[in-house]
Amino acid sequence: YYEYQQIIKIYDDTPPVLSYPFASDFCSEDATCTAGDVYLPIEIDGVCSSNFEVVYHIDLFNNLTYDLNGTGFFQGQLPIGKHRIIYLVEDGCNNESQLEVNFEVKDCKKPTAICENGLIVELMQTGMVPVCAEALDYGSYDNCPGELQFSFSADVADSCRIFNCLQLG
Repeated sequence: YYEYQQIIKIYDDTPPVLSYPFASDFCSEDATCTAGDVYLPIEIDGVCSSNFEVVYHIDLFNNLTYDLNGTGFFQGQLPIGKHRIIYLVEDGCNNESQLEVNFEVKDCKKPTAICENGLIVELMQTGMVPVCAEALDYGSYDNCPGELQFSFSADVADSCRIFNCLQLG
């Protein structure tokens, strides 16, 4: 009769696979135009274990400095602008992975348009008149600082049009 002792070691050197399949733009509806709510979860697929240590570093305004650090998935308010988060994840077998996500907090509150009522323009001898969108402004404003741009459509280059007698109204 023989007795043997056998030790079986399981070794895993496969790091977890990280992904961020979510939207990377976040809206601020803040009346003071300062910040927006941000939630940045990541997906983690690991072979070794289902328990992971998650650490993050946030680079506000993407200027290559870490401004915020923490553990878990980031959730909180961040200022309007372009930012970057770096997640460092370690599984139960000490395998590490890193994921960098660029994201932006945008001002999504539209400006308040106030239009001139009863604008009167005089036709040229050709029967046409140029009108610029800015001529219709009567004190429009936005919650965020900066100069407003006026146009007849979403294309800011569409700022002036020529009208003639065929276009009533």
